[in-house]
Amino acid sequence: MVERNYTNDLPIIIRNSELLLKFFDENYNRRFEYSEDDHYSFMILCFLFKQREHLSSVLSLINVASFSDAMIIARNMLEGVGIVLWVSENLQKRALQWRKYSVITDYRLNLKQAK
Repeated sequence: MVERNYTNDLPIIIRNSELLLKFFDENYNRRFEYSEDDHYSFMILCFLFKQREHLSSVLSLINVASFSDAMIIARNMLEGVGIVLWVSENLQKRALQWRKYSVITDYRLNLKQAK
């Protein structure tokens, strides 16, 4: 097994992450159209936006050498990928469950903000 030199890997990860953010920013402003009952497309767009936000946060934390905090967010990003993979096993049913849950979460958040 080859030993990794993480100090050499970090600049590569940062460069590729910055390229990914640039790609996202250049393409996410497009209008995505999907049918109202395509819950998986809705979910994926939500996840893409959140993953972009997380990646930006990870890079900001790495720039100030807050590696443990960056790692926590990166782990959360991996959990998000796990959720997408789980949903992909039964697309519309599980995506609808996720969408219903997100509506309830948004509703509760709006109630708190209204107070």
